[in-house]
Amino acid sequence: MASLGILPKCYRLLDAMAGLAIGWYRVRADGPQPARNPNAHYVLGRDAILARMEEAARAPLAVSSFLSLFWASRALGGNGSPHIWDFGGGYGEAFFRFRRYIPNLQYTVTEIPEIVSATQGIAELKPITFTETRPTSCDLFFSSGVVMVAHEQVLNAIAQAQPPWAMITSVEVTDRPTYWSTVVMRRYGRRCPYITFNRREFIGRVEAMGYRLIDSCRQGSASSGAWLNLQEQPDMNGFLFQRE
Repeated sequence: MASLGILPKCYRLLDAMAGLAIGWYRVRADGPQPARNPNAHYVLGRDAILARMEEAARAPLAVSSFLSLFWASRALGGNGSPHIWDFGGGYGEAFFRFRRYIPNLQYTVTEIPEIVSATQGIAELKPITFTETRPTSCDLFFSSGVVMVAHEQVLNAIAQAQPPWAMITSVEVTDRPTYWSTVVMRRYGRRCPYITFNRREFIGRVEAMGYRLIDSCRQGSASSGAWLNLQEQPDMNGFLFQRE
């Protein structure tokens, strides 16, 4: 820290204060932590799920959603009834955003057992198939903000399904070497291993499975306690791949 200038020191101090205030931050880690993480905080009640659905269906689209819609339209153009497989898609909020512009959409979400169970019996979610299994086939594989905590699962799912298109967004990348940290969520008593990929390494991992990078886009900077690793602030990027 002694070699840092005054502005980086002030920035990291503010980042530390914000992390402590909101109750989640990151600490340095030398490798992934294998223990299973508690997932109780992911489980929402019916009212909270319906509120998320309503917001996704009606609220103005965020910039990141426009990116996903643009790429999905590009990949699925001419497909009358496309099938998107959303890996780690929560309660299917992205489906309601996609459906605004892709009306005949088939949609499958792979999620943890707690979320799959919570979706049962909610009629409004009937258009979505929720499952704990990996995709077998689809027209477009989609995952957003998941690869940092489940990169092996995401990459293995793509390798297994071999979809024509793979869209992975909100990926934390850096031009420095790949590194691990641990996300600490004090409110939920959760400690989660978190990987920040070297940009070229991440692209190479997907290309090694027989894909070609078609497009990429910077979605902004990530904070979440990167100061603890003495790293420059990593970027959040989106990537669109096509199978060769």
